[in-house]
Amino acid sequence: MADKLQHTADTMPNDLSIDLLTRITDNFSTKHQIGHGGFGTVYKGVLENGEEIAVKKLDIMSLDDVKFMNEFTNLMSVRHKNIVRLVGYCCETRRKLVPHNGKLVLAYMEERVLCFEYLQRGSLDNYLSDESSGFDWCTRYNIIKGTCEGVNYLHNGPQGHIFHLDLKPGNILLDKNNVPKIADFGLSRLFEKTLSHHTTKVVIGTPGYMPPEYIEKKHITEMFDVFSLGVIIIEIMEGPKARSKLLEMPSQEFIELVHENWSRRFQQTTPTYTSEEIGSLQRQVKTCLEMALQCVEADRHKRPTIAEVVSRLNELDAMFQRTSPSLLPSELPIDPASPGDQVQFGPSEFLTEISGTTGPYVCAVADVVKSLTLVTNSGSYGPFGQGGGTAFHTSQSNGSIVGFFGRAGGFLHSIGVYVSPNRPTLDLSRHFRDALQVNSEHETIQEERGKGDDDALAKFGPWGGSGDMDRDMEVVPHRLESLTICSADIINSLAFSYNDHNGKQHTVGPWGGDGGAAFTIRLGAFEHIKGLSGTVGSFGMLQNVITSLKFTTNLNRTYGPYGKGGGTPFVVPVEDAASIVGFFGRAGPCVEALGVYIRTYL
Repeated sequence: MADKLQHTADTMPNDLSIDLLTRITDNFSTKHQIGHGGFGTVYKGVLENGEEIAVKKLDIMSLDDVKFMNEFTNLMSVRHKNIVRLVGYCCETRRKLVPHNGKLVLAYMEERVLCFEYLQRGSLDNYLSDESSGFDWCTRYNIIKGTCEGVNYLHNGPQGHIFHLDLKPGNILLDKNNVPKIADFGLSRLFEKTLSHHTTKVVIGTPGYMPPEYIEKKHITEMFDVFSLGVIIIEIMEGPKARSKLLEMPSQEFIELVHENWSRRFQQTTPTYTSEEIGSLQRQVKTCLEMALQCVEADRHKRPTIAEVVSRLNELDAMFQRTSPSLLPSELPIDPASPGDQVQFGPSEFLTEISGTTGPYVCAVADVVKSLTLVTNSGSYGPFGQGGGTAFHTSQSNGSIVGFFGRAGGFLHSIGVYVSPNRPTLDLSRHFRDALQVNSEHETIQEERGKGDDDALAKFGPWGGSGDMDRDMEVVPHRLESLTICSADIINSLAFSYNDHNGKQHTVGPWGGDGGAAFTIRLGAFEHIKGLSGTVGSFGMLQNVITSLKFTTNLNRTYGPYGKGGGTPFVVPVEDAASIVGFFGRAGPCVEALGVYIRTYL
């Protein structure tokens, strides 16, 4: 039936008839109206199977059918826990009698409707209050963090840049657990002919949430959303009257006022917080407020990117984990909307990218995988888990990811991937849980013999930052021959040579900049890299770069450490019957991130 929406990965967008949508909204009556945005009016509808949906009837009817369907498919691929799920659409042309010059004439009417999941708690603007009442700080912080992660996904996700252009509390919905979900995302892409990412004559946005460069010059960049987000964060922390307070006093005085007000509430909370816990909460308040004020800078060039905002919040979470673990939940966080999500790939869908975060957890003796996001050739799944800690990212541009290995006990501690160059896997299905319950401490995939060396290649990492340019190998590696590291305080550059499966030698790099002393490692005929460790830390204006590296081989030789170190240590797990045969990462003036290719000997 048309009203039974299926939300699996391999289904096409749900084509809902205008007759059905007219019926469930009582002919789009005002009593069913629940909101109005820049591109249309939203109504509540209930399908025959009892599912509630939000029905958005678009105001602009002059859309090309092919363009509408292409862009709708793009929006359908957006899958994120902090973004409202798009579940259906209507794209019909029907004949209708309309009055014209005093007569009824038969006209062709275009109907364009988008349908979203319905969230009963409604929008965030119904819950804004100052610090003396309403949501406690932890709830507000989680709403801030979730909203930022949703915007980051829109700006930097696999579906391409999507600017929201109307972020406001009314477009942030809350589920039953107060998890924020961004609504009305991506509709600007449906109207590309009338909306430029540079200047526009179309009025968009909401007064109070629009940046100065748009108000004055109609100039649009990603910083439009960052400005809106800054206003929202201030209102979440201090209530809807916060903007007027901010205009009445200097920024520093405003920070001190909000800090003092929240400190008072922390001290009055029952059960009482310890002095250390209050200190950690106060740091959260101050950091969020300072960051929000940076987001609303009049000069857009002084605002942080949304990726920088999320990175700063992740660092704040890591600090909170170390200083106040007693305030954290007693078990590994699980996305309440989708515990134990099962991802079923379609017949022509294959995995191309995996990313996530690792970090400490109060119940685990070692770092755990705190979130995972999966990207395929046709969509994205996740993130699963609530994140925090050090980010990692692995992608395969010339093939597909066909399996996994890692370390696990009570939790998933590490994860690596097996890749198949230029041979996408079909019908791959995996069941992902945030806490992987297994009996063994070390699990890996054993593939059939005779498939060739390329099938036993794993791509693991990278560790480090997310800036500058992606670096990767173009030919599948078989054996690593040599490495050249230039280092001083940090790892300035990395170059290496390797043989492919046919014995042909390839040279890669140097990745990075100039400077530092050069060290070359030439591996013997029976020598290969068995271990890699190092540190990630800040250097100058760069937040996360590779500050040291150390290599070990099967001959018990150690090379390094290169660089002076400092920061967060990392260790690459390599199995007994495996070796490191290549590298990938990110580099600009230095090596900012590094991952490895691991070949397993079957």
